[in-house]
Amino acid sequence: DHNGFGKFIAKSFVHNPESLEREWIILNHLQKKRVKAPQLLIPNHKPEPFLLLGYISGISASEALQEGHDINNIFNRIGKTTGIINSIELAAFGDILNPSDISWKEYQMERLNGSLLVAESLVGKGLLDKIQDLVMSISYILDYESKGKPILVHHDIYLDNFLLE
Repeated sequence: DHNGFGKFIAKSFVHNPESLEREWIILNHLQKKRVKAPQLLIPNHKPEPFLLLGYISGISASEALQEGHDINNIFNRIGKTTGIINSIELAAFGDILNPSDISWKEYQMERLNGSLLVAESLVGKGLLDKIQDLVMSISYILDYESKGKPILVHHDIYLDNFLLE
């Protein structure tokens, strides 16, 4: 118990300060929706060079599985939490640090084009063309997704990233 905060964690990303700012923005959104997540103990604190987070006791979903807890219960809880997170509406599509007025499809196509440039050096041109054709043939999914509102998407789902009480 330090300065009335109780147990806490100081989190820092020394080599990637953008990750810290991204997490700060996301945790602010989660607090507003009352999602059970580490609480920002100083919500208005600009995250430089650390975030001060409330400590959450529990075990990771991975540890719970290793201890023999009910797998259906664990995955139902992860699914419910992820569903709540993914229902949080944002102002714009794209990177939460650099929101833009482009559609979800345009954002994903920009990302794909960047990935294709990297992939071009790793695979043959024929395979790359097939991948690009496949993506274009299912682009109707991106058209459909672009009609909705921008939402927060949890891009860091793995068993050790979910604590169970």
